[in-house]
Amino acid sequence: MTKNKKIIISILVGLILVFSSIFLKLTFSSISIPYLKAKISTFMLDLNGTVINVDQVELRLIKDIGFAIEIPNIKTSPTNNINISNTIVDINIYSIFSKGLFESDINISSRLDLYSEQSFDLKIVSKDNNLIIKELVGDDFSISEEIIIKKNKFDVIDIDLIFTKKFIEQNFKKYLKIVNNDYAFNLSEFFFDENIFYKSKVKINLDYRELYIERFDNKHNIKLGAKINYSNSEYKINLESVIPNVNLTKILNTVSAKRGTNDDKLLKTLSGSLYKEQNIEVNFVANNNFKPKEIEIIASGQLNFNYKFDENEDPSYLKGIAPYRINLYKKSLLDDFYKISSNIDLINVRSYIRQINLVKSKNEKLILTINSSFDLKKDIELRLETKNTDQISLNGNIVLSKDNDLIFNNLYVSNNDNVDLSIDGSLKNRNLIAKITGDVIDLSKNVIRINDKVKDYYYQSEVFNIFSRVAYLNGGVLVDNFSVNINKKKNMIKVQSKGNTLDTSYDYIREKNTEIDVSVIKSANIINAVGANHSARKLIKNGEATVSSYRTIGSTQTSIEIDLANFILINTPASLKLLSLPSFSGLSSALNDESGIEFAYGKLSYNVNEDAYSDINAFAVNDGIGLVVNGNIDRKNKKLNLDGQISPLHLISGIIQKIPFFGKLLIGNEGEGILAVEYTMVGDQDNPEVSSNPLTIFKPRLFQRTIDFLNNNNNN
Repeated sequence: MTKNKKIIISILVGLILVFSSIFLKLTFSSISIPYLKAKISTFMLDLNGTVINVDQVELRLIKDIGFAIEIPNIKTSPTNNINISNTIVDINIYSIFSKGLFESDINISSRLDLYSEQSFDLKIVSKDNNLIIKELVGDDFSISEEIIIKKNKFDVIDIDLIFTKKFIEQNFKKYLKIVNNDYAFNLSEFFFDENIFYKSKVKINLDYRELYIERFDNKHNIKLGAKINYSNSEYKINLESVIPNVNLTKILNTVSAKRGTNDDKLLKTLSGSLYKEQNIEVNFVANNNFKPKEIEIIASGQLNFNYKFDENEDPSYLKGIAPYRINLYKKSLLDDFYKISSNIDLINVRSYIRQINLVKSKNEKLILTINSSFDLKKDIELRLETKNTDQISLNGNIVLSKDNDLIFNNLYVSNNDNVDLSIDGSLKNRNLIAKITGDVIDLSKNVIRINDKVKDYYYQSEVFNIFSRVAYLNGGVLVDNFSVNINKKKNMIKVQSKGNTLDTSYDYIREKNTEIDVSVIKSANIINAVGANHSARKLIKNGEATVSSYRTIGSTQTSIEIDLANFILINTPASLKLLSLPSFSGLSSALNDESGIEFAYGKLSYNVNEDAYSDINAFAVNDGIGLVVNGNIDRKNKKLNLDGQISPLHLISGIIQKIPFFGKLLIGNEGEGILAVEYTMVGDQDNPEVSSNPLTIFKPRLFQRTIDFLNNNNNN
């Protein structure tokens, strides 16, 4: 054996002995590696500034793995309270020799303990210059996809994960507790159910120190995204969400309950108005104690208006889809001071307010803006304005008190047509008081109809004081210097009104309660005070009048009394037929002109319902004629059944009537005379049959009254 061979054999034997010793050492024990211990501590400190305590780093031979580095325990600083245990680093010897220790292919498995409450199994692979987190699994959290961290692009990390409600509560309990204490709102219970796994997708940019939440599932299917910048001591957070209407209502109900106010009706109205989904964006800054500040909330979406405001035959309504945007700003989460600005685009909305005949058509431009700065614990004042409008203008202030009272301050509405009004008033404890003044008000559609149905009114009472330079009333009546006071309380209403119609004035009073419905109208010219289609216009012209009506609640019949003075009975087919009878020869000379007969005064009483005018009792007199009418009129079939008297030379009869005792006996009641003719009028109201009894021309009711008088005296 040559000398060289001996040397080689000796070296090989020595190596075998060394490796055998190492193998035996690693099999039954381990070899400490202080260099790696120091290197790992330095690497973690350089990576994210975290100080760690590595107990030891050992090289050992592990079954099914081979040579591996074992790190029994790694502890972070007490403030982080993170413990890494049972770390095994599977070493590829060939890779170490070819690439170096920190460039080699390595498999790492470990146990990660957080806050002594959560534990995760961790598996990491380093291969081809990539770091791959293959497994991160706990009872309530795990990654659903491998996390690949490229060594040449370590700045961006994509994470797909699943989690439970318990995981959220364990890791964010500090922040959840703050929200719950301040707002009585349990975020985890609202968003998550027990024992259900939810998916999330997160992206981390280590260069910019930003975290992006691209997906965050929850039980309400709220689409949620977030951006969190943690580059300094404060977090800048942006949240974007798409919230189904029902869940937004739940949030608002929770906030309302915390405030201790009764917003049920308001929230019910709001929930019915929200259309499909609402977009909510929240921006704020937070410190480590999660005390948000500089909070900005941006809400946008669409409102679906489909409201009928009353049960009238001609109801007020608001219909259509309206996009909106609301900006809300708070300096600090804990204060109650807000700034709000918003706009609602009403171009596709149709509206009709019957009470003032205010109409907005679809495609008519109208944007409503609302701006305010307020303290939530104090009164909230909202400034309303309209812009980009075709016709309707609305501006003024609405105050919502801390007790949920509404106060209107100089609320102005105009459409440059039939509405030009300023409104002041309040709604407190369901009691509405309003003062309305302006140049034009249109009450032509605001008709009070008979309705005795007992309703559960929202308002306890309503008081309106209205004055307008010009007012449009039902039937085309135009009133100047119009004023009205309306007092409503459940089934009680009182109305007092006055104004000028053309060259005359009028006064109107109405009172309705649970027992009676009465009204009185006085006018210097009744025709000016009634509508163009009123039946009175077919009978008379001009005339001072007092019209009184009386109805018992529950009855469909109304009793009417009318006192007239200085009026003209219009020539109608019926009146012309009456005056053309042979028995009335010469009476046609009483015609003032072609328009009719002028009377000095008259009186009319009757009962009316939907079917008929009944119990008609009327008279009219002038210097030449006295007219008496009795009977009924069928309204549905337009049939007359009337009778009465015409007395010529009424002036003479009037003088005789004033004679004590004998005047009443000879003449009788108003409208009757010493010479009178009795007549009947039956048939179609437009063309009735008119007849008279010629024998009564010289013996009217005089003889009957004489007989009645004598009989009464004999009985006495």
